[in-house]
Amino acid sequence: MSARAAAVWCSAARTATLTAVVGDTGIGMLIHPADSLVAGRYPVMQPGDARTKAPAASIGLRLINPTAVSGYQSQSGALVLEQVEPTRISGRFDATARSATGAVGTIRVSGRLVNVPLARGGAKCGR
Repeated sequence: MSARAAAVWCSAARTATLTAVVGDTGIGMLIHPADSLVAGRYPVMQPGDARTKAPAASIGLRLINPTAVSGYQSQSGALVLEQVEPTRISGRFDATARSATGAVGTIRVSGRLVNVPLARGGAKCGR
């Protein structure tokens, strides 16, 4: 999948949200830095664990095939932010994810973030 992505840094919550959607297929990342969003390695883990083990990240996927819509959530892997600037971020990720509905098996997801626009706070930040 190749898509335009967008990221929002919420300083009060110390989280960054990144999303990319093409049609009905999408990926979302929730990044939990220790303090501020900086370049470095963020272990990818299950969403509940990522909230409590900063620095960390979690990934959610929605995939469409000819017969079903499937949701997945991250289990393990890494997000590496190679460049964090005031208005954009770049990096790469590689992770495993399991079905959000309890189906057996895992998938592997990997990709690159290239100059993803980064917005700061505002109405897009909720607690």
